[in-house]
Amino acid sequence: MDGFQERLKSSLRLQLFCALTLAILLVALLAGAASFAFSFKEANALQDDTLREVAAIIARQGAPNAIGAPFTSETENEDARVLVQPLDGPGSKLPWVLALSPQVPGGLSTQQVGGAEFRVLVSRMADGRRFAVAQETDVRDDAAASSAWRTMLPLLVLIALLLVIVAVLVRKLVAPVANAALELDRRDQHDLRPVGVNDLPLEVRPFVVALNRMLARLDTAMQTQRRFVADAAHELRSPMAAISLQAERLAAAPMSAEAEERLRALRLGIERGKVLFDQLLSLARVQAGPTQQGRADTRQVLLRVLEDMLPLAEAKSLDVGLSGTPDAQVAMQEAELYMLVRNLVDNAIRHSPSGGQIDVDVALAGEEVRLSVIDAGPGIPAEELERVFAPFHRHGDQTQGGTGLGLAIVAAIVGKAGGAVSLRNRAGEKTGGLVVELRLPAVF
Repeated sequence: MDGFQERLKSSLRLQLFCALTLAILLVALLAGAASFAFSFKEANALQDDTLREVAAIIARQGAPNAIGAPFTSETENEDARVLVQPLDGPGSKLPWVLALSPQVPGGLSTQQVGGAEFRVLVSRMADGRRFAVAQETDVRDDAAASSAWRTMLPLLVLIALLLVIVAVLVRKLVAPVANAALELDRRDQHDLRPVGVNDLPLEVRPFVVALNRMLARLDTAMQTQRRFVADAAHELRSPMAAISLQAERLAAAPMSAEAEERLRALRLGIERGKVLFDQLLSLARVQAGPTQQGRADTRQVLLRVLEDMLPLAEAKSLDVGLSGTPDAQVAMQEAELYMLVRNLVDNAIRHSPSGGQIDVDVALAGEEVRLSVIDAGPGIPAEELERVFAPFHRHGDQTQGGTGLGLAIVAAIVGKAGGAVSLRNRAGEKTGGLVVELRLPAVF
């Protein structure tokens, strides 16, 4: 019961349905009671008319020739039983007739006879003798109640049908709101387009309009942040390039072994800074807006990536293999696919031990292309598998280099393209290598 009350407080559709149902049931109860009372009264009135018709027939035809027979008439139907007896003459004293008082007033009245209640109509024949036509009130009431219930049956069916219609209409009226919420929930985190209000009820539109304004402000803030990151990375590249040039010139000058060691560390830091700025610019470009439609050939992109990364792989004696169907095409820009695969292969090379093996597999499955990069590194702890997509998140040995932006760029590109990315350890949680699988929309 508590669960239903909580749901009733939080569900507009349930509140509307319950309110309409209670209103319909209340009106139906009042209408049913009035209809039952009216039908009951009408049924009794019809039975009074039946007594009048019986009395009129007897008055026209006259009494039987021999009053010695009982002047009591019954039909075969117990509910319609009508008793007729004379009130004057010898027939009124017979033991089987009703013990009605001779002073019974004329017309319709209700009389107590022998512990039972009767509806009695007293009339006169042509010769002036009085007679009574009677019917037991319990029988009349049962027949009237049965008639009233039959009259209410269509109303009960109509109420049940009306409740079903109300349930369907409430669901249909609330459906646009639910559909808008579902469409908003399915959006990518970078999709901040306003929600359409044309199909929504007028009462909900102010809330959706306010939500669209908030989305617009959020979009403006995110664009400002992206521009700041991109501008900062771009502006820092120039002085970093100048520092790198000065370091190159300094390397040509004679210096001590200690100075050469420090210069080597400086140049390494400069190189890492340049990589960081490039990654920041790449992430800013990826997050700048919706992806543009395109078609990328996986074979050409994979060959370019492997060619560019070959020196780094050879430096660690890594065997990089390509398998599957690399000629599949995906629905994205070639530059974005290149950036995607390069980041994955770069991560695999950095975390694989010397002399290891890296496998790049491409498979066409239905309407999507599945691209997997499998390394021979230590893998990722299970509790960090989801957090590694956050920008600047780094795990494991920090001496491997990297900026912590590679997988964040991968997740952003895949999300914009309408695909999905997943990570899993190849054998166990901590050892055996990491499998990165991409599912991208295919183009035929």
